[in-house]
Amino acid sequence: MKILHTSDWHLGHKLYGYDRFDEQQSFLNQIADIVKAHQPDVLLVSGDVFDTGNPATEVQKMYVDALLHIRAQKEDMSIVITAGNHDSYSRIEVNRMLWKMAGVYMVGNVAHHAVRSADYEPHVIRIGDKGFVAAVPFCYEQNFPQVPEGIAESRQGHFFRKLLDVIDAQNHNGLPVVLMAHLAVTGCDITGHRDNVGGMEYTPLDQLGTGYDYLALGHIHRPQFVEGGDRKARYSGAPVAVSFDEAYPHSVSIVEIDRHGETPRCTPVEIINPHPLVTLPVNGALPFDETLALLRDFDAEKAAYIRLNVLSDNGYLPPDCTERALEACRNKACKFCYVNRIIDVEKENETAQPTVTIQEIKEMSDDKIIDIAFRHHGLNEEQRDMLRQVIQLVNTEDKI
Repeated sequence: MKILHTSDWHLGHKLYGYDRFDEQQSFLNQIADIVKAHQPDVLLVSGDVFDTGNPATEVQKMYVDALLHIRAQKEDMSIVITAGNHDSYSRIEVNRMLWKMAGVYMVGNVAHHAVRSADYEPHVIRIGDKGFVAAVPFCYEQNFPQVPEGIAESRQGHFFRKLLDVIDAQNHNGLPVVLMAHLAVTGCDITGHRDNVGGMEYTPLDQLGTGYDYLALGHIHRPQFVEGGDRKARYSGAPVAVSFDEAYPHSVSIVEIDRHGETPRCTPVEIINPHPLVTLPVNGALPFDETLALLRDFDAEKAAYIRLNVLSDNGYLPPDCTERALEACRNKACKFCYVNRIIDVEKENETAQPTVTIQEIKEMSDDKIIDIAFRHHGLNEEQRDMLRQVIQLVNTEDKI
């Protein structure tokens, strides 16, 4: 079975208010070209099709048009799409039966029977005589079906294990088995990931069961094999960066599996973004005026989103830095996004707030106290004179 594995399209994503329609249309066209060139048996989209649960009408139209265009490159290719944590599961499944007639399988929610027991049938997708796909969308632990009495397993772990058991019972010819999941596996590299701000829940790899030949993961944007997965568990990554900190190549994965139990062969295919995310300077940070000079010298014909890494040794930036950066981009193809303030660690350590007692302050000279205040608070001449007067007044009061 030949698989094209992708995930985390985030259609409709905006970057600092800028619309990214052209970039998203570009990677969808590149996926269609990859399908035409490699002729996979199945295309897998492992969650986060959209960036929000309520995408704009034009974004939904782009999605539908893209699926039809992609499938036209190989009409007998199946497409399996699962919902991610950014998606509305009901939106993913709203036209599920209609899409199924076209060989496109939408799985938005973990299925239950009326009695709240697991319904595995909607998650088992047979890819002709090529293999099986076990399609599991994003789901919180508490929303998985309940575990039968007497079984000491988590809801999530039990669901994955039983789903693979169901496929194993049907797999009489030793066909390849692919499991889809949208979650963060323990030990994965989340470099640049925007969802790590408020913390991220992790799932141990062994909780996803055994019996699959390839685990097609979504949710983490950096392409990677999962540690301890014997090169069977992989994040295809997002096709385009959604933050400046995703400073690595983005791609989709072509995966080939000959028979059940054999090691898959994986070939990443890079996706080229016509409007890349660029940080100036490329490495490290510089004072604002030097960084602004780099922006002024940036190729006027090169389309890009720009972030400035500005070194700050006092915690402050010029109040008009954004206006000056926007002016530097006037009549250029690039788009300025924001100034990223980088603290000068060495100077910060040099000027770290000293820990002193009241007695030590009393023993300091006036000039020493003023010097400390100047280094930590950037006092101007007038403020230093005022502080000197206050110190002298306090000293006078102490003597009375």
